[in-house]
Amino acid sequence: MKSRYFRPLLVEREQVVSVGRIDICFTDLNAHGPDERHPAVVEVKVLRSYGSGKSPVSEQTNVFALIRGMGQAKSYRVKKQAKLGALACFDLRKVKASIVEHEAVQKATERYYDDRMATVMLPLYGIAEDAQDEIAAVG
Repeated sequence: MKSRYFRPLLVEREQVVSVGRIDICFTDLNAHGPDERHPAVVEVKVLRSYGSGKSPVSEQTNVFALIRGMGQAKSYRVKKQAKLGALACFDLRKVKASIVEHEAVQKATERYYDDRMATVMLPLYGIAEDAQDEIAAVG
């Protein structure tokens, strides 16, 4: 297969820019113009049920993290002129209730998002039984 089918992409973590620190920045090394240089930037957030000291994390704290991440992803996308700005949320909460339907998150979506923004919820489980319980309860 010819190499023309694959773009050489540089993937950098923790890239510092004037408006903050991009968690993951994709750079197309063979871009033909500044508007093609960055296919995507990704902001990463973790939603939790408990903090590092075993203290409970409130829903409001997770909502705030999600909203803050949305704003960060949008500002990084604009700063880098990226084609896509994404917020990846690793959901470690014990009960993974839909946080994106929260009223404050919906308002932030209207404010920050357009057709070049996305939120990806990535459910993670401490043990397989937690995943099985959640899936069994839904289906």
